Amino acid sequence: MIHAVRRLSTPAPAAAASIRQALATPSWSVKQAMASAKYTPEVSDDTIHHMIEVSGLPKEPADSVRFQQLKQALERQMKFIAHLYHSQQESSSSCGNNDSVFRLLAADFKAAPPLTLESLTKQIEALEPSAARGEHGFDISQIGDHRTNFVLHTKP
Repeated sequence: MIHAVRRLSTPAPAAAASIRQALATPSWSVKQAMASAKYTPEVSDDTIHHMIEVSGLPKEPADSVRFQQLKQALERQMKFIAHLYHSQQESSSSCGNNDSVFRLLAADFKAAPPLTLESLTKQIEALEPSAARGEHGFDISQIGDHRTNFVLHTKP
């Protein structure tokens, strides 16, 4: 027999005012998370040079202020992402048998129909030009007096 278990980290709010109060009170801040993070990334100058090169930005010398700002920004971003990743692993939903959040839908188990040449051919035949995408054509007779410049060659 399977029993549904509902885990709450806070007591149920008594009224709408307490819900508003709970939502208005911040539970964490980026500065606090960054200060307490255990992970300190090391970004090499080569990594920054490569990122600048692939982004199409003008090259910066390694001793420039802008280069150091880019390096510090990348280190902060990596530190924050690592904090988010590690805090998810340490949450109560990842302990035990991990049944606190679970979703099961019939659609999850329906296999998509196999893709066959026949189904592809039907999809291609069902395609129609869209004027919104500029896919409308023209008839050669609408070109005017210059139609003598066009020659149709048929293959034998």
